[in-house]
Amino acid sequence: IAGAGSGKTRVLTYKIAYLLENGYQPWNILALTFTNKAAREMKERIARQVGDQRARHLWMGTFHSIFLRILHAEAANIGFTSQFTIYDTADSKSLVRSIIKDCAAKMPAIRDIYHRYWDRCRQADAMDFDDLLFYTFILFRDHPEVLARYQEQFRYILVDEYQDTNYAQHSIVLQLAKDHQHVCVVGDDAQSIYS
Repeated sequence: IAGAGSGKTRVLTYKIAYLLENGYQPWNILALTFTNKAAREMKERIARQVGDQRARHLWMGTFHSIFLRILHAEAANIGFTSQFTIYDTADSKSLVRSIIKDCAAKMPAIRDIYHRYWDRCRQADAMDFDDLLFYTFILFRDHPEVLARYQEQFRYILVDEYQDTNYAQHSIVLQLAKDHQHVCVVGDDAQSIYS
């Protein structure tokens, strides 16, 4: 736990290099970052230490990009095709406007809008950005055999800029690390409200 500029990312970079030099295979390490830029920078740093070939096979990226990769592979388990669409903010707003317009003159309750939104997304084989976390959690919760495969694969989990304010992210990390409990997180306690 440390503030900005104190070397949190460097700690994870050296930890990953250490794991690679001590028997862990790159595909057994899951490194989750806050931004794509941070993931690229960390991968470049690691490549300088252990070589491009090994760094290339790390599972490293943002929560959303890693979970998107998992959901594409496991889509059938949650009722989607592997070519599902990701709705951006504009797509989501447009769909919500359309749902409200379809509800005639009276404004529907938020829960009704959400249910219709959820149904329309599923019918369109689409997820929004938040759904990437939601469906990954559901996938692991409802399909223990799938969770077991990823628990076996990801023998060490590292999280940069960890924030305990995101329940879905926190829950998925706990799901994946339940058996081995090999987790290393770094974060700024000034960004944490529950610590």
